[in-house]
Amino acid sequence: MTPTTLLRIAFGSTALFAAAHTAGTVHTGVRDAQEQAVFDAMKAYQFDAMGVMRTPFDFYYGLGLYLSLFLVVMAVLLWLLAGMARTAPKQARPMVGVLALANLASAALCLWKFFPAPLVLSLASAASLSGAWWGLRARG
Repeated sequence: MTPTTLLRIAFGSTALFAAAHTAGTVHTGVRDAQEQAVFDAMKAYQFDAMGVMRTPFDFYYGLGLYLSLFLVVMAVLLWLLAGMARTAPKQARPMVGVLALANLASAALCLWKFFPAPLVLSLASAASLSGAWWGLRARG
């Protein structure tokens, strides 16, 4: 497969990760009374954060949306890099390498603290990016 194709695959898995993460973040349903009690407690406790009153739930929900934003940005960058890989492979290669390492780190975090779906998508992106990085070495 060409580096461009591999970068498009990485784009697809990252875009899917962004869509699924966003859907999971905005989903407000809870599974049971225990989970509801946790969310209620997170919403009830307020504290000052640099002059603004916030709750642990504000941070939990906000960081979920923040991650979704950065996944969308990464997907867009991957799409742009796929085009750049054709015209400027030498310049694209370091960026592809950084994103491959970031996805490997994401996979490690998912394995350590999260669950299989984001792990699989991070590994798919990391594998595609690693292949693209390898394929770009001869084109520069």
